[in-house]
Amino acid sequence: MTRARKPARKAKGPRQIPFLHSQQRADGTWAHHWKPSPRLRAMGFVNRHLGDTMDAKPSAAIIATACDLNDQVAAMDAGNADIAAAAAAPRKWRWSDLVDDYRASSAYLRDIADSTRREYDLRLRQLTLWAGDGRLALADIDGLMVEALKEELLAEDETGTPGSAHKCVALLRVLRMMMRRAVSKGLIKADPTAGVRIRVPAGRAHKLDWHIVEAIAANARSRSEPEYPDVGLAFELGFWTMQRQSDLLGLTRIAWRELHGADPRDLAVMAGEGGRVRGFRLQQNKTGRWVDCPLPPWLHAAVDAAFADGRQYLFLNPANAEQPMHPKMLQRRARTLLDAAGFADKQFRDLRRSGMSWVKDMGARESDLFTISGHGVLGKRTIVDTYMPPDTRSAIAAIAAAERTRQRLERQEREETK
Repeated sequence: MTRARKPARKAKGPRQIPFLHSQQRADGTWAHHWKPSPRLRAMGFVNRHLGDTMDAKPSAAIIATACDLNDQVAAMDAGNADIAAAAAAPRKWRWSDLVDDYRASSAYLRDIADSTRREYDLRLRQLTLWAGDGRLALADIDGLMVEALKEELLAEDETGTPGSAHKCVALLRVLRMMMRRAVSKGLIKADPTAGVRIRVPAGRAHKLDWHIVEAIAANARSRSEPEYPDVGLAFELGFWTMQRQSDLLGLTRIAWRELHGADPRDLAVMAGEGGRVRGFRLQQNKTGRWVDCPLPPWLHAAVDAAFADGRQYLFLNPANAEQPMHPKMLQRRARTLLDAAGFADKQFRDLRRSGMSWVKDMGARESDLFTISGHGVLGKRTIVDTYMPPDTRSAIAAIAAAERTRQRLERQEREETK
């Protein structure tokens, strides 16, 4: 007996909006369509894909479009040619409609990292203000408007300081992404950002030497404010772990562990108390990649001391011990320490670049180094990055190479000063 094929799941709920159909895809998302009856098809109406959502509930923009189409049907049935002609024109999508549609899509809800979503939210809010609080019609956005926005973002202020190139690029990239989405959905004919050049500013090249980082951390520990010792440790770990700020602030007690599988030749410089190699294992927020971050043994005691009070997060929020330190607090404290050390042009985020450059200069192989930083050797993510566990042995080898060189240089320096 042939088993009947199970039909695709359809949304349950009141059918108060005629011709609006919702159907779940295999990936769990829901597609919403306006499907005319045979009678309406004969009158010229066609099936319309109105948008996608993560659950069965259609968004406000989808409902509004379905209602507009039903108004066209009502006008046709009423025999009012003038109303029907006006209703037959496509609904005028505004910027706010496009934002609502994007935020209800799987591209926004599932396909990007949380940090990227927060960045997009910021830029979408800024663009919504630019678009008349979202009331601007998509069809009214043209290349001249985009060029004017670009010039305004880069214009000098009253002190003669030019606008931020980084903010300009970030904003225009999100605008281009949204306009291309509007084109792909048939809401506009052409992308108004296509002719606007988005000049990517040169990447930061600022770096700090380990001796400078060491001195800044010592200064932090000498201060009376209770948060500064934590910030000093953040400087040291930002340099040696080569992780982004968000990943550092997310370090927890459970991530601090013994790391196994070291090459026996690396144990001489990497084994701490009890002959153990220790470090952090974490999943990077931006890449989703799992990495191991071994630490030289002389840093183990500082991490143990930080966790000795039973805290969950390594870097605590003073106002709430159950939460990590807020990024703004870390940046403000780091700014104070960098300024005091005479490095007003440096930022906390430069530690990741500094650590990578310094560890490589100290003798680590790039391939070993990238197992800690999370970069793909070929510049792109592979199936190995997705399914294989961290390469602990290579990560330990990178830090061991740098630590051997550091110890040798310090011995030479001591001998020269005798």
